[in-house]
Amino acid sequence: MKHSLACASDLERLLSQPLNPLVYYQTLPSDVEFEKSAEDKLSLDYLCDLEELNQLLVLLYLENQKFDEAELEQLALWASRKYSALLASGKMAREQRMKLQLVNYAAQDVLAAKRRNFSSATTGRKVSSVPPWDWLRLDDGSEYLIVSGEMGLQLSANNETKCYDAGLASQLDVIDDSTISVGSIFSNGGFIMHSRGLEKIEHPNPIVLFFNLRGDLAFVDYNGKICNAANGQKFDEINCAHADKVRLIDNKLYIADWSVFGKMGIYDLSNGSQRQVELQGIYLLNDICAGNECFYAVCKQQGFIFKYSSEFELMEKRLSFGKKEHELFDPISIRKTENHLQVLSWVTGNLTCTDIF
Repeated sequence: MKHSLACASDLERLLSQPLNPLVYYQTLPSDVEFEKSAEDKLSLDYLCDLEELNQLLVLLYLENQKFDEAELEQLALWASRKYSALLASGKMAREQRMKLQLVNYAAQDVLAAKRRNFSSATTGRKVSSVPPWDWLRLDDGSEYLIVSGEMGLQLSANNETKCYDAGLASQLDVIDDSTISVGSIFSNGGFIMHSRGLEKIEHPNPIVLFFNLRGDLAFVDYNGKICNAANGQKFDEINCAHADKVRLIDNKLYIADWSVFGKMGIYDLSNGSQRQVELQGIYLLNDICAGNECFYAVCKQQGFIFKYSSEFELMEKRLSFGKKEHELFDPISIRKTENHLQVLSWVTGNLTCTDIF
């Protein structure tokens, strides 16, 4: 649905709406129809301290034909670097961060319209009307979904859906055949789901991931500490500012830290060694999964699935940014299921399915 902006003041209202992600990121340049008159002027006095960002947004929404692809790519890169730097300083300046995100999303939206050839045949479905955080399908066909809000953990099995209070959960992982890790980057502690139901593990910081370590149940918390889940004893600590996503793949922990631009942390559980690798093409890593002697990853800032070799050399990228079911908008989770890749988008609530490539 197109939003008609009869005058510049309509855009001004759009840019000054409440800083709620559920609303703020919903309108992109491709959603807007605008006829600019010669005498029409836009006042940015309501946010003079952020005037430069607002002027960029005005250009992206109203005069984006002035930008070529290279300029749009540089603008998205610049906004994403600034956004990451603000996260590194302690998640301050929320208004500035959200406007930087909107600059990036607007640039991505205009870019996607210019290069539709990056899309490939996919299917998709809407799994949530509110922002989802993770999705997991088990071998028996049951599905777990985390959505924003109270009772946000959902389990669908045998044509029935049950909802659970798991705090502000944000991540799902398989611990073993009968146990699921329900982690968070927001609320302290974490949960495990097993045959006895949902069990909370207390901890003074959010627990991102539970996993088995040398016969014990262990976890990684948001500050990167690796601890024994039974007594909280610290085994080791990952070198990161924050662990925004942690996946366990072949006895190694893969860590996404949004305050570190273009890189991913790797912690080897077999010997305690750790390193950072550069991920060409990715600005802020949102998630990663293993393929056949390769890895697939998604970027918080873009609409691509990135394919990397086992040595993290960029091989290919597919799909594109946008709101449609075959497009990605803040892709928060990627899973390999049989011969497909399933990607969950945070802003739209779409689950997009594409063939392995």
